[in-house]
Amino acid sequence: MWVKLIRELDIACFQVLARGQRTIQQWAAQNKITYPFSKPLELFVEILKQHFLVTWQLGPCNRSCQWIPKQKQRDYLVTRAYLLREGIWQESLFDSAYDCKRKQEYLEYLQGAGWNGYWILAMRSQMQRTSKYNKHLEPYLEAYLNALIESKELFVDEFDWRSGQPYKKRVNGQQITNSPGQVQGIVDPLGYIQWCWT
Repeated sequence: MWVKLIRELDIACFQVLARGQRTIQQWAAQNKITYPFSKPLELFVEILKQHFLVTWQLGPCNRSCQWIPKQKQRDYLVTRAYLLREGIWQESLFDSAYDCKRKQEYLEYLQGAGWNGYWILAMRSQMQRTSKYNKHLEPYLEAYLNALIESKELFVDEFDWRSGQPYKKRVNGQQITNSPGQVQGIVDPLGYIQWCWT
């Protein structure tokens, strides 16, 4: 099931990049950002690489003594979807002060996230300019949004990382503890990582 969701999201993302390559190039030129890719596949691979590095920095390389709450991780994904929907439908989905603040924080994050964020900003800015030319991107963005929303739990880390160590809520039968316990990964003879509480 998870492999299918990831595949659908990757295909939808690549289709947006392929159909919107000119849009992304124009946005980059307007924002004085070098566009070093000759093919959409190169941009797609760069986005996947940057996403992995962000995940690694927030996970095993996280040296902070605090972890990012899972709800905050979910909020970021929902905000990403809302920003694109807002661009497509020309209406604000952020009504409350909290939502506006969350939107602004995420827009600032995207501006500093390299191509992992730039392509979202390019699509959003292009869709906000209403013209018939933009309509060709809508079905691809809709497919991406649907895949993102359906697969969002895949992007919420299973572990809570603190000081480079993984923690997870302990499950005792049907009961889940409130406080996470530290876990340790052990590689079994088949090469799979088995997680156990320490």
